[in-house]
Amino acid sequence: MARGSRSVVSLSARSLGASVALLAVAASAEASTTIHAAPFEQVYLAAPYPVNGTEEKVVAIPTSALTVPQFSAPHATLLSVTISATFADDITFTGTVLGPGVGTIGASATTKHCVTAPGVAADTCASSSASESGTTTRNDPTLVFHFPPAASAIEPLTIPSDAQQLYVGGGTVDVSAAIAMTTVASVSKSQMLANFEGTFSGTVLVTYEYLAGDFDGSATIDGSDLATLIGAWGTPNADLDGDGTTNAVDLAILLGDWS
Repeated sequence: MARGSRSVVSLSARSLGASVALLAVAASAEASTTIHAAPFEQVYLAAPYPVNGTEEKVVAIPTSALTVPQFSAPHATLLSVTISATFADDITFTGTVLGPGVGTIGASATTKHCVTAPGVAADTCASSSASESGTTTRNDPTLVFHFPPAASAIEPLTIPSDAQQLYVGGGTVDVSAAIAMTTVASVSKSQMLANFEGTFSGTVLVTYEYLAGDFDGSATIDGSDLATLIGAWGTPNADLDGDGTTNAVDLAILLGDWS
């Protein structure tokens, strides 16, 4: 690690996962610890509704809490905590023309997902959109659009170092559907029955920036910390990599974070 750099540990969690399982811990100042919770999928469904011309249907995605895995490293000072997130939506739209004739059906979907945490002034949100269109016939009045899975991501957001929960969701799925009849004069028959369903999933990455070997808690690695490590040589008292003893590996970690 270059002089003046900081150790970073990242934890990723599937939003709304239940239990959390530790997968791996690398023994170095650049340790990367990954935590995955149980997979999460949230289904949203609009009951069939009539469309005469153009109609818009909005389904709210409720906000759900995600527990933040707490940072833990021996003889380390936490400097900052940031989160980033990616979301994916998989939506199917079905439109059935009511009455005889040929209809042109179009539909578009816009999704919005948000993440926030206590102590953060505003939600950080991301959006994505997709659209499809097609023509029905008298003998086959139903069109099914499977929008390509839409992905979106939020920019890294700094959260308080003592935050214990994140809030994921709180967004919307907005589907706009339109129908135009080409062979029926009566406007009353220019209708379709529409519905859509989809799944929303998300992954949140929590990144901790910290100083390894900050024995005196001064938020810097300096001569005082070096003296502590040398004084503990051959004992577990200044062990930074978890191997049970203080040795050259721990010295390298400390010097890598030298201020």
